[in-house]
Amino acid sequence: MLDRTIENAAVPGLLARVSNCLEGDSTNLAALYLAGALSRKRPGRGTLAFNYLKFGFNEGIKQGLSPDNLLLFYQEAVLLNPKEAFNWLTQVGGYWDNQAGLQFLIQEAINRFGIDSTQYRILLLLCKIRELNKVSDDSIKLKPGIENLKQGFERFS
Repeated sequence: MLDRTIENAAVPGLLARVSNCLEGDSTNLAALYLAGALSRKRPGRGTLAFNYLKFGFNEGIKQGLSPDNLLLFYQEAVLLNPKEAFNWLTQVGGYWDNQAGLQFLIQEAINRFGIDSTQYRILLLLCKIRELNKVSDDSIKLKPGIENLKQGFERFS
């Protein structure tokens, strides 16, 4: 639908309407997305488009937008500035800061940047760190039981 709108040269009029909507409500997520997506298609408007999408992504987090809907902002922005847009997804405490999210991020890093990329390597290191933390946590939980066993063996010696 968006491509057809662009083909019909309706973008300037639609952008004007979206801009009016944003003047009345600067945090309207639908208008921010449309402003970013439409601006991205216009020559010389990449920075403006990216700023709309970035603001929309951050505002979407504040408003509790679902991860799938946040990805709409990301998918447009990654076409303009892949590294910065990818950083949006890797925020500590963000929607993708969990095991399932990490698998998604690793796959996205491979698709966008390749297996030799810094993004991919950092995510692999994060996986290893998390695994080591789990082993450490499990060891700490086992320590009292091991101490009890040692004391029991010492009594039998």
